[in-house]
Amino acid sequence: MKLKYILTFYQRIQLSLLFLIILPFTISSIITYVIINNEVTDRVIISNQQIVNIIATDLTDTIDDITFSTVMIARDINIKEKLNSLKGSSKISTFQEYQNVQEVRDFLSLLETKMIGAQSNIFLVNPSEYIIHASQTGRLDQLKTDWDEIKSRVDLKNTSTIQSLGVIHNDEISENDYFFGRVIRHHVSNEYLGTLVIRIPHSYFSSIFKSIEMGRLVLFDQNGSEIASKQTDSFSDKEILSVEKNISRVNWTLVSEISQKEITGSITKVFFLFFILIVLFILVFFLLSIYMSKRLIKPLKSFEKIVKKFVRGDHSVRFHVKGKDEIAMIGNTFNKMLDQIKDLIQKIEQEQEEKKVLELQSLSAQIRPHFLMNTLNSIKCNLSITGDPFHSKKIDSLISLLRSYMRVNVPNTIKQEFQLINAYLDIMNMRNGTDIVAKIDIEEGLENVEIPRLLIQPIIENSIIHGFVDREPNAIINISTYTIESEIQISISDNGKGMTKEKCDTLNLLFKELNDELLSDYDRVGLINIAQRLKLTYGQTAYLEAKSNEKKGTTFIMHIPTL
Repeated sequence: MKLKYILTFYQRIQLSLLFLIILPFTISSIITYVIINNEVTDRVIISNQQIVNIIATDLTDTIDDITFSTVMIARDINIKEKLNSLKGSSKISTFQEYQNVQEVRDFLSLLETKMIGAQSNIFLVNPSEYIIHASQTGRLDQLKTDWDEIKSRVDLKNTSTIQSLGVIHNDEISENDYFFGRVIRHHVSNEYLGTLVIRIPHSYFSSIFKSIEMGRLVLFDQNGSEIASKQTDSFSDKEILSVEKNISRVNWTLVSEISQKEITGSITKVFFLFFILIVLFILVFFLLSIYMSKRLIKPLKSFEKIVKKFVRGDHSVRFHVKGKDEIAMIGNTFNKMLDQIKDLIQKIEQEQEEKKVLELQSLSAQIRPHFLMNTLNSIKCNLSITGDPFHSKKIDSLISLLRSYMRVNVPNTIKQEFQLINAYLDIMNMRNGTDIVAKIDIEEGLENVEIPRLLIQPIIENSIIHGFVDREPNAIINISTYTIESEIQISISDNGKGMTKEKCDTLNLLFKELNDELLSDYDRVGLINIAQRLKLTYGQTAYLEAKSNEKKGTTFIMHIPTL
């Protein structure tokens, strides 16, 4: 919840005064602290970035040397032939094998000299796990131990690139040595000849990390595993400022981390003392603000008391205005507002009384249609008892129509709507002395589709009044419902007087556009009402269409989308 909704206005004034008082004392010191802190931090970060770049360059050069060495042996056909002759040997058995091993060892020594800056060691393991190592390399048993640990990491299918084989941890001296490997295959037969292994000792990483004087430096391999790290005693793992450098050749990441505490520790101590002085000033000025705010808040307390009295029902209470300051202006406006509220309350009370009268009148109006329906039902029953089914049926049709008019906002199913049309024709035939017949056809599955109540009745009325105005013999109205593509169509066709094609075109334009200027000149409100109800109920794609029949009469088609 916002602070302004929790604190009173009086408390907010106190806080505002307090803020305005301490602002001149604190803003300059905060700005100074931020500037110095940022400047020192930026300089340290820049210096640290330079160190990281230098170390990254050294690592890149080392990786380049290692890559060059592996490429040299991978492309040397003579060495591959020597290795091919030794691929099945687990020990030296002949003088020729000895010469081949010696030649490979000399080549490895040459490559090891190339990588002397990285203090790297190199050895080669054939398919029978016979180890050939350079003369400078350490004990054979140690090489065998190292190979046993890393051989499962070698991808024998990958011969095109150097492989990072990860770290081997030496528990005795708590140091990590990192290993690379390259699979050697015959240049013609593609047979596996052995794996070239290059070891970078922990001492190499320690030597290039020694330049760090602050924070922590960590080298991660492509899998996120730590290769080597160095951390100073003053390093803290809070508020870390990090600098990263990617060794793209092997996708290693060199991360330098410096804690903010290491950089700005002494600066923070000085400003902390200054902050204590500011707190003392705050306490002094806070007491002054209490006195000043009480004087400022007094008029508002008066407003509060007046509002409470007004809410309890004392509508005559008003604020006593003194002087011509801002409070006095607010007081005058407040008094005018109370006068308006009083008048509004009186007006609302009067409207409530009038509303009760209207509700009683509305209830009385609702009773009348029900009274009429009950009376018609009684007459129908009496006619049935006295043996007059003809008039009883007519009254039954009239009751159906009245019931639909009373519930015009409730939709009907297509089947119910057509039953209502039969009732309407029954009444109109009796009233006009006609014998109009309705032929109804509903496609299977559409009987229970809901449509607006009394949607079709205006078209039937239009056919009776205009189509059969001359009391045509054999008057028939065909009503059919069917689906075509993605819409339901309701067709109402008569064999009456009919309309010209031009008049149908004019009607269709009205039905689709429903333009106010065009509608003002048209007097058939019922048809327009159908077109409007279709669009309101089913959207703009629904519409009413008028057609002139080929022989006689008119057809109206309702297009109702199903999607």
